[in-house]
Amino acid sequence: MSYLYDVLQNIYIFFQGWKTMFDVNVMGLCICTREAVKLMREAGIDDGHIININSVLGHIVKSMIAYCGTKHAVTALTEGLRQELLESKTHIRSTAISPGYVETEFYLKYVCESK
Repeated sequence: MSYLYDVLQNIYIFFQGWKTMFDVNVMGLCICTREAVKLMREAGIDDGHIININSVLGHIVKSMIAYCGTKHAVTALTEGLRQELLESKTHIRSTAISPGYVETEFYLKYVCESK
Protein backbone atom coordinates (compact mmCIF):
# COMPACT_ATOMS: atom_id res chain seq x y z
CA MET A 1 0.00 0.00 0.00
CA SER A 2 2.80 2.42 0.86
CA TYR A 3 4.53 1.82 -2.51
CA LEU A 4 1.33 2.54 -4.46
CA TYR A 5 0.71 5.67 -2.40
CA ASP A 6 4.27 6.89 -3.13
CA VAL A 7 3.85 6.25 -6.87
CA LEU A 8 0.52 8.08 -6.96
CA GLN A 9 1.95 10.95 -4.92
CA ASN A 10 4.87 11.30 -7.35
CA ILE A 11 2.50 11.30 -10.34
CA TYR A 12 0.38 13.96 -8.66
CA ILE A 13 3.42 16.15 -7.97
CA PHE A 14 4.65 15.65 -11.55
CA PHE A 15 1.35 16.74 -13.08
CA GLN A 16 0.96 19.63 -10.64
CA GLY A 17 4.24 20.96 -12.07
CA TRP A 18 2.78 20.78 -15.58
CA LYS A 19 -0.42 22.50 -14.43
CA THR A 20 1.55 25.28 -12.76
CA MET A 21 3.63 25.73 -15.92
CA PHE A 22 0.45 25.93 -18.04
CA ASP A 23 -1.20 28.33 -15.61
CA VAL A 24 1.80 30.69 -15.65
CA ASN A 25 2.84 30.47 -19.31
CA VAL A 26 -0.60 30.31 -20.95
CA MET A 27 -3.36 31.41 -18.58
CA GLY A 28 -1.25 34.18 -17.04
CA LEU A 29 -0.43 35.48 -20.50
CA CYS A 30 -4.12 35.41 -21.53
CA ILE A 31 -5.28 37.26 -18.43
CA CYS A 32 -2.52 39.90 -18.58
CA THR A 33 -3.11 40.44 -22.32
CA ARG A 34 -6.86 40.80 -21.85
CA GLU A 35 -6.34 43.36 -19.10
CA ALA A 36 -3.66 45.27 -21.04
CA VAL A 37 -5.89 45.63 -24.11
CA LYS A 38 -8.84 46.63 -21.91
CA LEU A 39 -6.80 49.29 -20.07
CA MET A 40 -5.38 50.66 -23.33
CA ARG A 41 -8.85 50.97 -24.85
CA GLU A 42 -10.29 52.58 -21.69
CA ALA A 43 -7.43 55.11 -21.66
CA GLY A 44 -7.85 55.87 -25.36
CA ILE A 45 -4.44 54.44 -26.23
CA ASP A 46 -4.52 53.27 -29.83
CA ASP A 47 -0.80 52.82 -30.44
CA GLY A 48 0.22 50.53 -27.58
CA HIS A 49 2.40 47.47 -27.84
CA ILE A 50 1.93 44.15 -26.07
CA ILE A 51 5.20 42.24 -25.80
CA ASN A 52 5.02 38.57 -24.78
CA ILE A 53 8.10 36.76 -23.57
CA ASN A 54 8.23 33.46 -25.41
CA SER A 55 11.11 31.04 -26.01
CA VAL A 56 12.96 29.54 -28.92
CA LEU A 57 11.17 26.35 -27.79
CA GLY A 58 7.91 28.02 -28.83
CA HIS A 59 8.99 27.45 -32.44
CA ILE A 60 10.59 24.00 -32.30
CA VAL A 61 10.09 20.83 -30.28
CA LYS A 62 13.05 19.31 -28.50
CA SER A 63 13.09 18.09 -24.93
CA MET A 64 10.73 19.36 -22.23
CA ILE A 65 7.64 18.77 -24.36
CA ALA A 66 5.18 20.23 -21.85
CA TYR A 67 7.21 23.44 -21.69
CA CYS A 68 7.43 23.49 -25.50
CA GLY A 69 3.66 23.09 -25.64
CA THR A 70 3.07 26.09 -23.42
CA LYS A 71 5.49 28.20 -25.44
CA HIS A 72 3.89 27.09 -28.73
CA ALA A 73 0.66 28.35 -27.18
CA VAL A 74 2.34 31.72 -26.59
CA THR A 75 3.31 31.81 -30.28
CA ALA A 76 -0.27 31.03 -31.37
CA LEU A 77 -1.88 33.43 -28.88
CA THR A 78 0.43 36.28 -29.89
CA GLU A 79 -0.28 35.74 -33.59
CA GLY A 80 -4.03 35.37 -32.97
CA LEU A 81 -4.08 38.60 -30.97
CA ARG A 82 -2.12 40.36 -33.72
CA GLN A 83 -4.71 39.30 -36.29
CA GLU A 84 -7.66 40.29 -34.05
CA LEU A 85 -6.14 43.71 -33.39
CA LEU A 86 -5.63 44.26 -37.14
CA GLU A 87 -9.23 43.27 -37.86
CA SER A 88 -10.52 45.70 -35.24
CA LYS A 89 -8.63 48.55 -36.98
CA THR A 90 -6.58 49.44 -33.92
CA HIS A 91 -2.90 50.37 -33.99
CA ILE A 92 -2.13 48.32 -30.88
CA ARG A 93 0.57 45.81 -31.76
CA SER A 94 1.39 42.34 -30.48
CA THR A 95 4.88 40.87 -30.49
CA ALA A 96 6.60 37.85 -28.97
CA ILE A 97 10.27 37.86 -28.08
CA SER A 98 11.78 34.37 -28.22
CA PRO A 99 15.19 34.20 -26.53
CA GLY A 100 17.34 31.11 -26.64
CA TYR A 101 18.39 29.28 -23.51
CA VAL A 102 18.63 31.56 -20.50
CA GLU A 103 20.21 30.41 -17.26
CA THR A 104 17.17 30.47 -14.99
CA GLU A 105 16.19 28.32 -12.02
CA PHE A 106 13.93 26.34 -14.37
CA TYR A 107 16.75 25.81 -16.90
CA LEU A 108 19.22 24.73 -14.23
CA LYS A 109 16.75 22.29 -12.67
CA TYR A 110 15.27 20.66 -15.77
CA VAL A 111 18.00 20.91 -18.38
CA CYS A 112 21.33 20.91 -16.56
CA GLU A 113 20.35 18.24 -14.00
CA SER A 114 19.16 15.88 -16.74
CA LYS A 115 22.55 15.84 -18.50
